[in-house]
Amino acid sequence: MEATRLTATHDALSPRLRKIKDRLLLTRPTVCLERARFYTDAYRRFEAKPLIIRRALALQQTLEQATIFIDDGELIVGNQATRLKAAPIFPEYAVAFLVEELDSFDHRPGDAFFLSPEDKQEIREVCSWWAGKTVHERGLELMSEELRAMYDSGLIRAEANLTCGDGHIAVDFPRLLADGLGGYRKRVREASERLDATDWADLRKSTFHQSVEIALQAVGTFIRRFAALAQEMAASETDAARQTELALIADNCLRIAQDPPESFHQALQLVYFIQLVLQIESNGHSVSLGRLDQYLLPFYRADLRRGLLSEAQAEELLGCLWLKLLGINKIRPWSHTRYTAGSPLYQNVTIGGRTPEGVDAVNELTYAVLHSVGSLSLPQPNLSVRYHRDVD
Repeated sequence: MEATRLTATHDALSPRLRKIKDRLLLTRPTVCLERARFYTDAYRRFEAKPLIIRRALALQQTLEQATIFIDDGELIVGNQATRLKAAPIFPEYAVAFLVEELDSFDHRPGDAFFLSPEDKQEIREVCSWWAGKTVHERGLELMSEELRAMYDSGLIRAEANLTCGDGHIAVDFPRLLADGLGGYRKRVREASERLDATDWADLRKSTFHQSVEIALQAVGTFIRRFAALAQEMAASETDAARQTELALIADNCLRIAQDPPESFHQALQLVYFIQLVLQIESNGHSVSLGRLDQYLLPFYRADLRRGLLSEAQAEELLGCLWLKLLGINKIRPWSHTRYTAGSPLYQNVTIGGRTPEGVDAVNELTYAVLHSVGSLSLPQPNLSVRYHRDVD
């Protein structure tokens, strides 16, 4: 009955979602060089520091200085690059394919990227500094002669494993939503206070804690930058409805930059920011959102009960999230791209299944997710439905 009721409503996309979708699908993919600039600069300046600290400082510089924007009509905010559908460069992972394929990116039969001559020249300069320092090259050096021969033959290619970052992971979103970013920073400080400076293992942990603290602080700053931008845009907005939306976005971002979310909208926004930062930092794919219909359900029900949210508004917010996921882009070597056409990032959302107690976990948010994904007909997110014998 629940499925029938939800399917019978909101058959057409809202004007907001249709406008954002059209804008996204009609935008030509390009390449963004900002991240590569920040990471190259940070790795140069902090070359003497431990690698994990360098990575944290490079992320900090990127999140604090990268260009940010809020597009017309967006309710979920946050951008990976300077322009819509622009793919960042991750030079610390691989540069050889960039140099080899630079003049052919815009001639690909699929997943093409369009670059200016100036961009190409800057990419060559960045790549020249990273030559010999990348994950790809270190991975090749670790191969035995037999493994390298197999790799070079093309029969077995581990291109994605050698040119990409972490993947096939899901954040502990329930804990994140309960504790907030401030709760994680508190945990880091408390763990650091328990370390023994005379213990070698604890000294290594101390370096890790420093890197986590830097990263968490940078994420908070990144979110507050969007709050400030939304406030600035609201001050000059002439449309009263959009002005109200921008003010709400600012309030949401100010809240979740430190504290746990209090509403469904805030919880969705925090989930997206963490998903976005993971993509900015690690160049991974299959970075997934987990059982979203379970950990967001308390926020959804509470807002419905208080009259702060309607089912239609919730579906529109979910649609805004899916469109933001589609906007995250990635440039891969052609040897990898030709087997994974369509720029997939495999950002998976799981719904349904059972609770830890074995009870059917399908709920009203399950149907809202299912319907919103189906209505938009996008390649992101990947949607997995957990089925069991007691599913209606």
